Amino acid sequence: MTCGVSGPLPTYGIIVRVRRGTRWWTAAVVGLSAVGLIAVPAPAVAKNSQCAPAVVMPIRGSGDGSVGAKRYGDMVTEGWEGATLSHLLTETYRDQPSIRAVPVLSVGRGYQAVGTEDGIRHRSFGRSIASGVSTAVAAYDSARSKGSPGCAPMVVLVGFSQGAAVARGVAVELAKRSVVAAAVLMGDPLQKPEADGVMGTGDRGQGIWRNPFGALASGVDAKGIDAYYSLPGIRRMSVCHVGDPVCDFRLGTDISGHPHTTYLADSTRFQTASGATPLGPSELDVLAATLRGDILWAAEQYTPASESWTGFERT
Repeated sequence: MTCGVSGPLPTYGIIVRVRRGTRWWTAAVVGLSAVGLIAVPAPAVAKNSQCAPAVVMPIRGSGDGSVGAKRYGDMVTEGWEGATLSHLLTETYRDQPSIRAVPVLSVGRGYQAVGTEDGIRHRSFGRSIASGVSTAVAAYDSARSKGSPGCAPMVVLVGFSQGAAVARGVAVELAKRSVVAAAVLMGDPLQKPEADGVMGTGDRGQGIWRNPFGALASGVDAKGIDAYYSLPGIRRMSVCHVGDPVCDFRLGTDISGHPHTTYLADSTRFQTASGATPLGPSELDVLAATLRGDILWAAEQYTPASESWTGFERT
C-alpha cells in the first residue's frame, strides 16, 4: 500500500491518499458512499477558537474573476475563488458543522489570473503565477497578523488550472514556515506523470508547462517545478482528465480543451487512474470529502501558540 502523505492517516473521512486503484482505496470509497462519504464523526473545529487552527485557500483558474459574495460555513468571501472552486467549496461545507468555523481566504484581485489568450499572446502566464503566489502569501500574512503573536493557522490549498500552478508555488513558500497541511489540485499545468498524489484518467499525463515549448510560449519558468512533490508531511491530491491539454499535453490531446471543462460536472464519475473502473461517487463527492478530511487533519496538526486570536471576521 502506497500513500501520498507523510505521517499517519486520519481516522475519519474518505481515504483518498492511496494511489491508483488499490483494493483498499476502492473499498474505502465505495463503502463510504453509502453514508455520505463520512465514516466516523469528526470532532468539530471550535467556532470560538482564539486562533484559527486551519484556513482554506482556493486559487482560481485562468480568466476567472469574482463570482460575488459566497458563504461557506460561517465565512462569507468576495467570490475570488472563481466558479469551479466555489462549486467545490459549497459542496465541501454543505451541512458540515465540524468545519463550519474554518475560514476561507480568497486570493483577490492582486492575482492576475490572466486568460488563455492573453497568457499566450503576451507570454504573461509566468508573471500571472508570480502575482498569485505573492498575493496568496500576503493574504495569509494579513490574516495571521490580525491574530495574536505566534498565531499561524495550517493551510489547505485548493487550485484549479493556472491556480494549481500558483498553489504549488504557495505550498513551496509557506512550507518554509511549516504551515502547509494539504493541497487539492485539478488540471495542473505542471503535472508530473504518476507523481505523488496524481490521480484520475489522465494520471499519466504531462502538464503543458513541463513541455519546453509550452513553457516558452507561455512565459513560464519551469525551473524547480518538482520541489512541490518533495515537500514533506503534505497531503497531496491532483486530478487530471485524460485528453485535458493543460495536464495531459501530448500528441492527440483534445485541442478543443473540452476535458478541461468537465471537472466536478454532475456527469463526471471519479476514477482513480487511467484504465480504472469508475467508482460509485461522483468526482465532486470524492473531492469534497477529500477536502473535508484535509481540513480536519490540518486542524489536528496545529499547535496553539497564542491565546488571543481576533482575526477572520465572520458575518
